[in-house]
Amino acid sequence: WLILVPFSLGAALHLFPTVTGRHLLSRNRARWAFWMMAGGAFLGLTVTMMADMIDMALIEATVEDPSSLSGDLRVVGSVLFYGTAVGAVMHSLNAVSGLFRGARVDSVRDTSSSISPESYSLASPTSVRRILAGGANLDTTVVPVGESDDAGSATEL
Repeated sequence: WLILVPFSLGAALHLFPTVTGRHLLSRNRARWAFWMMAGGAFLGLTVTMMADMIDMALIEATVEDPSSLSGDLRVVGSVLFYGTAVGAVMHSLNAVSGLFRGARVDSVRDTSSSISPESYSLASPTSVRRILAGGANLDTTVVPVGESDDAGSATEL
């Protein structure tokens, strides 16, 4: 519950947009569900282990009248473990709602740059830093405007 379920759930949530063509309805709800599942499993396991240790200590001490504390802790541990079930239900509802009301996955992503990545013509000398700051990315092709064959002169871009 603490290791394999989050791994498999993470893989399923990562593949969800690719398989369905839609995003989850709410990332916030997915976060809450994850923390409910993780917290419920961890706290439920911890409290149940505390009850087991109390039982082992009482058996080792050969106490005739066992304490009801371990039984109470087992009840608390099982109630805390219900957080895992509630988190799983929240994940399922988020996925089913995302199937019908989630935002569609676009195959082409919008870029924040106003520069076309295909070509970028320069009319005056400039630096690579200035080109990148202007919104070009690594796929931008820089097109030379004119060339000079004179020795020691730079090619104008």
